[in-house]
Amino acid sequence: MTAIQRFRNAFVQLQIPEVISDQIFAGYEKISDQVKKEKRAEFFVTAMERMENLLDEELYHDVRDACACSKGDWRLKASQKIAREYQG
Repeated sequence: MTAIQRFRNAFVQLQIPEVISDQIFAGYEKISDQVKKEKRAEFFVTAMERMENLLDEELYHDVRDACACSKGDWRLKASQKIAREYQG
C-alpha cells in the first residue's frame, strides 16, 4: 500500500468525519503516488498543518501512527521498549 493510500485509509479507520477530512484534502482530492514527489511532499506538509489545526493532539498522532511506514519490525520493537522504559 502506498503512502497516500495509507494516509487516506487512516481517516476511514479512525472514523474522522468527512467534513474534516475534506478540509484536510482540499485542493489535493486527486493526489496519488503517481504525481511528482515534490507535489506529494507539498501535500503532506499542507495536510500536517491542517491536521494540527483541525484535530486534537491525540487524534493527530493516531493518524500519523496509522499510516506510518515503519510500524513493523525492529523500529516498532525499539519504540515499544523506549515507551516501557519511560513508563517506569
